[in-house]
Amino acid sequence: MGGVGKSELALQYALRDKTAQPRRYPGAICWVNVADQPTVGLDILYFSKSYLGITTPDDETLAQKVKFCGRLWPLEDSLIIFDDVRDYGTIKDVLPPDELRFKVIITTRKQDLSDTIKTLHVEVLDEESALDLLRAYLTPERVSFQLEDAKGLCRDLGYLPLALELVARFLATKKRKWTIAQMRERLKEEGLKQRSMIEISEEATAKRGVEAAFEISWQALTPEAQKAGCYLSLFANNPIPYSLIETPFLAVNRDELEEILEEQLVNLSLLNEQSNNTYQLHTLIRQYFRQKLEALPDSNQAKETYCQTMATVAKKMPETLTKTEIEQYRPVIPHLAIAAQELNQWLKDKDVIEVYGELGRFYQEQGLYQEAEPLYQEALAMYRKLLGGSHPYVAASLHNLAGLYDKQGRYEEAEPLYQKALAIEKQRLGDSHPDVALSLNNLAHLYRNQERYREAEPLYQEALEICEQVLGDNHPLTQKIRDNLASLGQV
Repeated sequence: MGGVGKSELALQYALRDKTAQPRRYPGAICWVNVADQPTVGLDILYFSKSYLGITTPDDETLAQKVKFCGRLWPLEDSLIIFDDVRDYGTIKDVLPPDELRFKVIITTRKQDLSDTIKTLHVEVLDEESALDLLRAYLTPERVSFQLEDAKGLCRDLGYLPLALELVARFLATKKRKWTIAQMRERLKEEGLKQRSMIEISEEATAKRGVEAAFEISWQALTPEAQKAGCYLSLFANNPIPYSLIETPFLAVNRDELEEILEEQLVNLSLLNEQSNNTYQLHTLIRQYFRQKLEALPDSNQAKETYCQTMATVAKKMPETLTKTEIEQYRPVIPHLAIAAQELNQWLKDKDVIEVYGELGRFYQEQGLYQEAEPLYQEALAMYRKLLGGSHPYVAASLHNLAGLYDKQGRYEEAEPLYQKALAIEKQRLGDSHPDVALSLNNLAHLYRNQERYREAEPLYQEALEICEQVLGDNHPLTQKIRDNLASLGQV
């Protein structure tokens, strides 16, 4: 991944050897900046001549000259580092002879540069290592005094070494009076465009800011892979089930999508493949892809597709969730929340009740009422704003909120909501509609919970008459209301 510290790790490994006794590489240590050189072999020729005194024949090709240098290289162990290799073909012809005295390190963003190379994957830092990096620039005391914000900053930056170093240097040199909390707020507002993520200190090993480091990998993607990366940025910063990624917006078949994900995004370390057929973006790469998405002419179409996908998932959730089903749907919930909280303006009217309702019900079924209530309230407010106060979708939202209050024993708050929903449905659907029967049943159930049996009975009877007339004796709703009425007589 760009900015994870591949070059720094190789550099520190090489520098450590210079002071080691005995030295592991007494012959030579040669560093080749592959990405910045049009012809990689020239760096090796320059090093051979300047540091080892090797002069090559004039009448040979570049590859022949490099091999000539290899034959005259010191007989002691030597290390050659090829930094930032983006294509194995650029270094294949200038690799040193296959002899034990030559050791080679290659840094690359690609996970499958060559099957012949032993790979060490460099990961982001753990929390304590990330805090240590901050302490190195901000002093231990400054970090300890703001420890929770420091931990939050590390999370905000996804524990990426480049981002942590740039931000820490910025705070240490240009914004000494800023608190870490202020830095977090600026990063939240400005993202990768924040000065600290762009400006490079002359003392730093890195030569690019975070966005510029990601741009290198972006340029290596095909247009289809770029579009897929942009679409993935809409998802929450959580593991993404593969089943959610397949979408008409990407206009590719399953085989093509798998190739885009595996051969390009994962291979270039822009996407992390996890277990259980899921993928996840690094938090900063997600920001980067989201910036790219906003520049696309069809960005709104992507958001509409995302919301439609989430609504489809919500519709498939069972009416009553078992523990097993709750765990089954748990990985989807953060992505469903994005549709409700960040992208709700792209939800179609009919989908609002699905997304908000099912998301609220997921929490309600677990007794997480505080999480469910604002979702029901927001859906109700949206429908009232979009459709007016007497639309059936408004009635459905009133039912959801009233049902939550009923379950909590907040009967005085639930009753007027049930009554309002019933009035809307009778007005819009007539007195003999199944939805009216369901509303009557729910209101009667509320009265029963309050031991107001005389008020509950006629509502159950009215609901039963509607269902028998419209749905028949054997319909599940008819049977449910009949059972409720019968049990009322046993109280």
